[in-house]
Amino acid sequence: MAKEVSIFRTKYLNFLKNNNANADVCNWLESATDFERPDGYYWDSNNLTLIIFEHFRIDCSELIIKNNKSVGSTLCKNFNDKYHKVQKEIEKSNNVYYESTKMIEQGYYKKCDDKIIIKMGENGDKYRDNFISNFEDSFRNHEANIKNYKQRIIDNLKIHPAKIIIIFLVEDKTNMGTFYLKNKNSKGEPVILTDTLQFQNIIDNSNVDYVISAREFDKKTFIGHKKDLNHKIDLNETEFYIIPIFPFFTFSQKI
Repeated sequence: MAKEVSIFRTKYLNFLKNNNANADVCNWLESATDFERPDGYYWDSNNLTLIIFEHFRIDCSELIIKNNKSVGSTLCKNFNDKYHKVQKEIEKSNNVYYESTKMIEQGYYKKCDDKIIIKMGENGDKYRDNFISNFEDSFRNHEANIKNYKQRIIDNLKIHPAKIIIIFLVEDKTNMGTFYLKNKNSKGEPVILTDTLQFQNIIDNSNVDYVISAREFDKKTFIGHKKDLNHKIDLNETEFYIIPIFPFFTFSQKI
């Protein structure tokens, strides 16, 4: 069983607590048990309330479409390909020490005479569109399984909840961060998913009660919920600033 909730909790719960986030949500996450489809749950027997957690990742790279269905992002595929390549190289190596630097693509660039040409600040509209599509596609795919998630937990625990709360854990895996584009070619503020109009529209019209949104690059984490009346940023009026290629360093020693 993949311990998606435990890993997310270890990485991000302290930030939520230190910033006085919703105490109930923090307590539920802290007490959650890992599961498989959904990724976790917490059963509050005193209040007959079942909290269900489901985790997914997003980034700013293009979605890979097969048979008219997304099967993951370009960044995820490229990282996994390079990771497995490194593991094979380590296994085949006869040296005590192994070092490598692989370049992982997550964005757009040009090649000229075998040289990679990167212009920072370009393709901001594409990165923005990828981010929106990645989030909305993943959200809807996981939401479609909520009915099944509820029944699996109820059958497994043999419980009769009076209330069920759904929480999505959304992790932005864009390497080196997702930022707004400022002044055509410079990096602006980091994007906070839960502060966007696109986020609010989708959660308000869903069966999801809360989203805990985390940014891997700086570990900052935010809680979004239905009917939040605070001002929201329309991403369609923005562009993003992303680093298209980044190095993946590996060092290992055989014992």
